[in-house]
Order: sequence, then structure tokens, then C-alpha cells
Amino acid sequence: MAFRSYRERDFPIEFWRTKTGLEADFVLGRGEVAVEVKSRVRARALRPMRAFLEELRPRRAIIVTAEDDRRHVDGIDVIPYGQFLEELHAGEIV
Repeated sequence: MAFRSYRERDFPIEFWRTKTGLEADFVLGRGEVAVEVKSRVRARALRPMRAFLEELRPRRAIIVTAEDDRRHVDGIDVIPYGQFLEELHAGEIV
């Protein structure tokens, strides 16, 4: 929300949750980008994002992490938080 205000951008920030409890921490735009925040990414952390991808077909699904390595797994970008913030401020996320 601070980024949106600072950059004077107007896009919705929401969350998403299934009836079974799977969720995405942030959904940016009109379902365009799903963002999940995890300190470490394990196989089970991918499950909610896979469900979001299947159900809503966003332009991009991202897990922001404290890990050092960037990777792409099952259509999901796993991005270290520093790189995510750089891309966010460069206008590459939303």
C-alpha cells in the first residue's frame, strides 16, 4: 500500500482464499499478480499458488522469499525479497 501511494498508482490490493484454506497473501490489480510471502519455500508452499493459477489465470504468480536463489517452478516465480522490491519499484511487477 505504501508503494501504491508513493508512486501514485491506483490498483486494488486484495487477498485470495479458497474454502479449503489455500490463500495468496496479496492479489495486485484485478487478479493480475498473485504474491505469497514465505521465508523459505518448500514444496507445500507451492500448493496455494498452483490453485490460484488454475482458478484465476493471473498474468504472474510470485513467491517472495528470504532465500538467496531466484527460480521458476511450475509457473511460479520465486524471488528473493530484495530483487522483488527492485522490480516493484522499477514498475516490473504491477
